[in-house]
Amino acid sequence: MMVLGALARREGVFEWLAVVGVRAARGSRLRLFNLVYAIGIAVTTLLSIAELSAKRTTIN
Repeated sequence: MMVLGALARREGVFEWLAVVGVRAARGSRLRLFNLVYAIGIAVTTLLSIAELSAKRTTIN
């Protein structure tokens, strides 16, 4: 998971997600808060799934 996170940071994925979130919030602090929370959940879920998939392929 750490490798994927570092790769995403290097490629600018998190910055891109931040820009998308700010634009989607359209000036609403509450909407921005909810978007940041939702993006955080999505990123954590995707990285966790990728880590589990990697562990399964190395075990088998």
